[in-house]
Amino acid sequence: MERILFKEDSPFVLNDNRRNRKHNPTTADSLNKRFSVLLPKSVVKDQTVLDLGACLGQAGYWALVNGASSYTGVELQQDYADKMKTLLADFDNAECIESGIVEFCESDSRQWDTVVLSGVLYGFLDYYSILKAATDKAKKFVVIDMLSFGDKLNTNPMISIKLNQKLNAANDNASYIGIGCRINPIALSILMQSLGFKCVNSDLPLDLKNYKESERRYISQFERTEESLITLQDKLKNKSNPNFYW
Repeated sequence: MERILFKEDSPFVLNDNRRNRKHNPTTADSLNKRFSVLLPKSVVKDQTVLDLGACLGQAGYWALVNGASSYTGVELQQDYADKMKTLLADFDNAECIESGIVEFCESDSRQWDTVVLSGVLYGFLDYYSILKAATDKAKKFVVIDMLSFGDKLNTNPMISIKLNQKLNAANDNASYIGIGCRINPIALSILMQSLGFKCVNSDLPLDLKNYKESERRYISQFERTEESLITLQDKLKNKSNPNFYW
């Protein structure tokens, strides 16, 4: 059952400048629907949670109210990071850090039960380094909410490079615009398999859940398996035998 945690007068809504954008504005309804799928109790109850690209920490509020043992939010933009600290100040088990994702993951040796990547992956061209950083930090789960492209049932793995990908600025009703990427569902599943995680979140085709075709968004939950696909570079480095000859 969907839980109503955020209301329109919530400070997590009123302090979010993304509520003013024309497409996919932040509302109480959108937050409740997103996090009910992205962060069900099965991945937050009694779990430590790391949120990479946390913005205002809405995921942290949802996780902590639903029983997470601790929350760490990492956000690069100072205005968002400052707001997150204020909004989560009443929680003794919330940690708010101003940092880039890769920089934080390389400098902090800890691991968390659940790692969140919500609305950030398409802001990077080096998407694999972000996925690698997230999976290195995850003991059990990685949950991802991102924009995609094309037909959700397409079984061809595809990655689209965008010249004008947008990412919201924290201190204005504006966006940073630059090169980014969008990964389709099957490509993401393969990349996550290569990192030792399998998609476990639903019985829909391609193991996807809550895909909004009109908005090109999908949410996926991945669980650590310790069984990873072998990349070409791994075979070369390990001098593994080829699969076939010609």
